[in-house]
Amino acid sequence: VFPGYAYGERPASGSRAAKPPEQWQILSAQPITNIGRSICYPSIDLSTRMPAFMSNKPEQFTLARDFQPADRCREIVFWAVDWQSYEDFETAPSAPVDASRYPKLSPHVSQHAPNKYRAVSASHLMNYAEFHDRHQFLARNPEKNLVFLEPTVGQDTGAEIKIGGMDNASRPDLGVAGIPVFSGLYGADRNFNGTTVERDAANEIVQLFGKLDRGPIPKSVRLRAVQVGRFTFYDPRLPLVIR
Repeated sequence: VFPGYAYGERPASGSRAAKPPEQWQILSAQPITNIGRSICYPSIDLSTRMPAFMSNKPEQFTLARDFQPADRCREIVFWAVDWQSYEDFETAPSAPVDASRYPKLSPHVSQHAPNKYRAVSASHLMNYAEFHDRHQFLARNPEKNLVFLEPTVGQDTGAEIKIGGMDNASRPDLGVAGIPVFSGLYGADRNFNGTTVERDAANEIVQLFGKLDRGPIPKSVRLRAVQVGRFTFYDPRLPLVIR
């Protein structure tokens, strides 16, 4: 059984020390049995606590709903084009990023009013969760390690500009002020040919610099793309690994 989460349900809450933990109720096609024990707290019998955390709306579980194979069939097509010849191949913004990739704080219950959600600002939600890159393999902008941290307008070709993504550095894409960096609005060092780095007292790299390049062809020119190949594949609803 692969349980989902019943978004929109009230959070299941408990009490531990002075700060109560919170989580969404578990949603599954049928009741979970033989849950076993936690590797961290093996003395706790989880089966006696499961009813309080289970959702009472199994009709909202859609993971195992029937579908036609054609509904999940996709075709991926590869093309090749000399995109680095364009004048804006590094100054153009990154592809649009889904806002759900941003690691913001989840809704939580007020300690003063346990049955009501706490009203907090978007800035608070966006600045609270400062995760390291090693915990976010598929999160944020795919170009986050290459994006320029400063505007490229007025910068000379060949200029060395800070680029983001160092795990041991501050998060330049954090919060409302970091939206231009999170979305890659300043472009990116897409051929990754910068040579300058900054190091700390322990000789660890804390900042990379990218080299700003521009191609000779205006962005208004249409280049001919050559098809490399077409592949038909099945798009699973839930990636699974069986060992």
